[in-house]
Amino acid sequence: TSVSPGSLPVGAFTYVAGQGLYVNLGGDNPGLHEALVSHRGYGFNAATRSWVNIEGFEIAHTESRSIFLTLDCTDMMITNNHITFSNSYGIETDDAERITIAQNVISDNNYHGIGLTDGTNACLVRDNESFRNIDPVVRRANGIYVRGSYENTISGNRLHDNQDSGMMFTSGSDYN
Repeated sequence: TSVSPGSLPVGAFTYVAGQGLYVNLGGDNPGLHEALVSHRGYGFNAATRSWVNIEGFEIAHTESRSIFLTLDCTDMMITNNHITFSNSYGIETDDAERITIAQNVISDNNYHGIGLTDGTNACLVRDNESFRNIDPVVRRANGIYVRGSYENTISGNRLHDNQDSGMMFTSGSDYN
């Protein structure tokens, strides 16, 4: 919120440059409340990279995506990661090719669990579990979301308890 720190309503926060972050958790003892605050946009953010493996990480509470591969990333592997509470996609590949996304657990994100978007092609998405992904504003979050991407193989995934569908294909997502 943009109000002064002394006027913060319960559940709100404000940042004051040079002073810090002010949070009103409500109640009489702030030590009785849990506050999780992120200060990183991404766990991993790669553009125009090849032959990189992201394996075995726990990534939580990012301000945007936990893993974001874009602009011609190729021949990469995202495997055996535990991804929770991203403020957007858990994993998104945008305009990428030959990416393997396998055996990850992705949950509780504020958008889709896994997204193949805008020309992500020839990828393999297998044996992931994607659940409890919810957009807090509009009913649209899916376990796996495919937009404008083709010739991907999607198999053996466990998709449950997502706000919208387990898996969603939009126009331009042919030959998957």
